[in-house]
Amino acid sequence: MKKGTRPRPEFGHPEIEKQGKQSLKAAAFMNNIRWKFVKILNCAWTYGSITKHNRRKLGLEKSHTNDAFVIAGGCNQIRRGYVHKAKQVRRQNRSLYKANLLKGSRRKRNTVKEVKGFRRFDKVLFERMECFIFGLRSAGYFDLREIEGEKIGSSVNSRKLKLVERARGRIEKEVRRAIPPRTEARGLLAYD
Repeated sequence: MKKGTRPRPEFGHPEIEKQGKQSLKAAAFMNNIRWKFVKILNCAWTYGSITKHNRRKLGLEKSHTNDAFVIAGGCNQIRRGYVHKAKQVRRQNRSLYKANLLKGSRRKRNTVKEVKGFRRFDKVLFERMECFIFGLRSAGYFDLREIEGEKIGSSVNSRKLKLVERARGRIEKEVRRAIPPRTEARGLLAYD
């Protein structure tokens, strides 16, 4: 059946209609800044299809770390067995008042910035595990999470915490379970 002069809804293919309504802002932004980075850094670049082909040649599963390994050459690099993750976080909450109103349409001041020497997104040690403070309460209890956002404890007392590092707009952590060391990867040509 040919489309001819019939409009798209009449012709069918709702999946194409749905695709046409999706925003392309993110893709346009990435296409725009990619070439600026290439020009500024004077570096090589590749396409996702080439990376996918080379990753499959090496027998690696899809992940950001494996893609980075393949893009870097995928040859004789030593894989350390961990990933260094970083996440940008806010330095402070600038809002003066909390969003919910109190009785009488009064607003509650948003003043809890530091409790018992701890601030939001500080890296702390809790039961021999490094984690981050995602929420704090004036009573001295904290919401602790991993860098990816997985909950460790929703109400942990400040006496059980030890400060490792202050948050400075970015939180970082080495994740050991992410990549198993791969010593048999000898390069792309070895798998032809």
